[in-house]
Amino acid sequence: MSHIISNPFVERDMTDNFVCVLYFCDHNELDIRNNGMDPFTIWERLGYRAFDDSIVPIILNQLIHNNVNRRFIEFNTLTRRVILTREGRQWADNNCRTKAGVLG
Repeated sequence: MSHIISNPFVERDMTDNFVCVLYFCDHNELDIRNNGMDPFTIWERLGYRAFDDSIVPIILNQLIHNNVNRRFIEFNTLTRRVILTREGRQWADNNCRTKAGVLG
């Protein structure tokens, strides 16, 4: 758990939603499937407005870290993009469909 997101349930939900947005975009755009997606674009699509812009990079680092640890995404340090892994796609197939109306 991070010090920025003090509630572990909120952090878990944000971590899951991060993967789900990537999953929906991955399904709809071949470029994202092949080359990944900018984490800041995912953040914008998540619509979290309660956080000051100055801490967004810290939050994104935590969400990326959480999902890399779960093996759901990979982070390309050269392009600074995240890409969905096979494990992430399988998890999202089972867990993100209920969020389609909210995040898709």
